[in-house]
Amino acid sequence: MATIRLMEEKDIPSVQHVAHMSWHDTYEGIIPKKVRNVFLEKAYSRPMLEKKLENGIIFVAIHEDIVNGYAHFTPVDENGDSLLAAIYLLPTVQNKGLGSMLLEEGIKQLEGLQTITLEVEEENEAAKHFYKRKEFIEVERYVEQFFDYDLHTIRMKKYL
Repeated sequence: MATIRLMEEKDIPSVQHVAHMSWHDTYEGIIPKKVRNVFLEKAYSRPMLEKKLENGIIFVAIHEDIVNGYAHFTPVDENGDSLLAAIYLLPTVQNKGLGSMLLEEGIKQLEGLQTITLEVEEENEAAKHFYKRKEFIEVERYVEQFFDYDLHTIRMKKYL
């Protein structure tokens, strides 16, 4: 059985591994590989993860002493909202309840939480299905520039 705990600095290499594995698996055929590589290099560098760890709340899912996934939340703002900035799992452990465990831990531990907002790529069917099952509703669609690529984004929200 997996356990969920707050991420520690020692987990950075493992979170980088999960990010690389899950991003390439999730976005193959959706986001070009070159764009994925540039994003991963910038967003998951050690200095960037140290900054995210300092300014956010990141939970890791541990199974057999291995980080199998993580969820990154922003601190709850004055309106009771937190952005679920990322939730990723190793492809080999998807659909085993770890994503639900990570989401539930955030809901349980973030004080004053009233809503969770997230953004998902519109072709990421697995994520959209997961979030709809977790009672997130679509609130907006837009196209944004993502390293010179048009990313079609859906903003979703969960009211607690």
